[in-house]
Amino acid sequence: MWRTQGRSKLRPLLTTSPEVRGLYYEKGFDVFELYDSGLIAQAIPGADEGSV
Repeated sequence: MWRTQGRSKLRPLLTTSPEVRGLYYEKGFDVFELYDSGLIAQAIPGADEGSV
């Protein structure tokens, strides 16, 4: 879940990108590691709201 332009957005974590899905299923990354990796633009503090 994240906010863009004052609106809440919701998407299953594993559908954010193919890389995230691969790291979770093939490499065994846990959810915290995925958020901390920087691959999920919506999870980066201060990310440009117009680009996510």
